[in-house]
Amino acid sequence: EAILEALKKLKPDESLLADYPHAWPARVRVTAGTTPHERLMRHVPGDPARPFDRVQIQEKFNSFVAPVVGPEKTEQMLARCSDAVTNGQFASLVSEIEQS
Repeated sequence: EAILEALKKLKPDESLLADYPHAWPARVRVTAGTTPHERLMRHVPGDPARPFDRVQIQEKFNSFVAPVVGPEKTEQMLARCSDAVTNGQFASLVSEIEQS
């Protein structure tokens, strides 16, 4: 319920688009008790300025995919994607995705 209330308070800030598409910044304001806190994030992990390494990519993939298809299928999918990157065989991977 608190999250829904927070989402209702979201406001766009056009000034944050000045460096788009090179940067997708966000400003977060939180009030804890009576104390406000604010932070501007210009680059989040995964952006070109802060690229993921292989482990971070796998962790993000697992966090999104495993809840949907389960850990075993997630590992199979990750292995298949890794093979495609290693071997440059993207066409067959795309074909497999389209067939499923």
